[in-house]
Amino acid sequence: MFSITKMFIAVACLRLAGRRTLGLDKDARTWLPAAPAGATVPELLSHTAGLADYPATDAYQAAVAAHPAEPWDLEQILKVSLAESSSEPGHFHYCDVGYWLLGAIIERVTRTPLAELLATEVFGPTEMTETAYPDLRHSITADGYSTLWAGPAGAVWSTAADLDKFLAALLSESLLTASARAAMSQATAIEPHSPWPAPGYGLGLMTDQVLHTIGHGGNGPGYQIAAFTLLSGDRSAVVITAPHTRPDPIHQAVRWLTKQPAESSPRASSPPQMRLNALRPGPDSGDPNPMNRPPESLSHGQVSLRRWRPDDAAALLAAVIESQDDLRPWMSWADHYDQDKAAEFLAGCQEQWASGSAFVYAIIVGDQIAGGAGLHNRVGDGGLEIGYWVHSDWTGRGIATAAAAALTTAALALPGIQRVEIYHDAANAASGRIPAKLGYTRLGDQPARNLWPPAPSESGTDVIWQFTQ
Repeated sequence: MFSITKMFIAVACLRLAGRRTLGLDKDARTWLPAAPAGATVPELLSHTAGLADYPATDAYQAAVAAHPAEPWDLEQILKVSLAESSSEPGHFHYCDVGYWLLGAIIERVTRTPLAELLATEVFGPTEMTETAYPDLRHSITADGYSTLWAGPAGAVWSTAADLDKFLAALLSESLLTASARAAMSQATAIEPHSPWPAPGYGLGLMTDQVLHTIGHGGNGPGYQIAAFTLLSGDRSAVVITAPHTRPDPIHQAVRWLTKQPAESSPRASSPPQMRLNALRPGPDSGDPNPMNRPPESLSHGQVSLRRWRPDDAAALLAAVIESQDDLRPWMSWADHYDQDKAAEFLAGCQEQWASGSAFVYAIIVGDQIAGGAGLHNRVGDGGLEIGYWVHSDWTGRGIATAAAAALTTAALALPGIQRVEIYHDAANAASGRIPAKLGYTRLGDQPARNLWPPAPSESGTDVIWQFTQ
């Protein structure tokens, strides 16, 4: 269940605290000398302890790739994490390593293995009969990956039915006292981002004060998941999908919980005319209304954009190969790029245009391909996301800014589209200057969505920008 596990760790901590087995105000080093100085249990649970993290580090990524069935232990995780730059204590910074520390702490104070402890404190009381923290033998997925690489931050196995039981128990007296539930839901505010108008993070719990939801999301090798409930208990939603499915499970869960039909958006500030499926195939696919897709060619200043064509394969391959040094640090798809990948990409562009899932263009300056850019239908109702890359010979000349300007205008001219978003890695300052120049509003940061395998220079954190009508 990946990061869904964090809710289970939080509940176990709060139950132990209720019996005074675990002191919430004590320094974590009271039980675990390896823990960073000054961090308390609530700070570790709420990602406000100022810790660095490990998932995006080169060492961790290389180890997972080389030995997917041989997970690291806490000592190895801490060695990599503590070598990274930390964040400022008291501020939210999503950090898996805090949950590794919590797992070790509650094992130590109870003298009980984590698997047994979670079964006693969480899975048993909620009758989650198909849920467990696995041993190594039972942690291996069909792809040969051990979920124990995620440890107490994400290793638990479960089912949708069991998670629904847990969400119901989370709102009742059967699992936590009223004061413990209130403490768990007391959240640090986070910058709004789709689909959350007023998000926060409590003790192992994602919240939203406008939508009145609590729960958590998770993703990793093989699948992605969301498990959320309304605070009223009227509805809950558990959505599990394959990786990269759009809309992602969180957007699907929010749509269900807020009882929004496909015609409208769950965002509180969104106009009622928004439509999730505003983008439909063009006339070549039988679309009776060609205005539901953007033009096949666009322009802005010196830059032109046109649909990719199958006969662009050679020029595309040359552009990517010539730009490897600039692309590979940020875009893992560019690594080992070859003729087959170029052909596969161009075929995918045709399919996506026909289905309405994406509208991808070549950036043209003069008669040369200067990069690529597109509109992607993967940010929920009423919105489109812009992505872009530029040939090394054309960087620093405003090419990406001009392309993004043309795409922003085209997107907002489509029926039902009221917002355009741009995501970039927090470490990629150059990419972030583009939405800033165009007047986008920075909504905040979130853990990377991992649309592709992590690239070497990525930090693992996405910055989200939005432009609205």
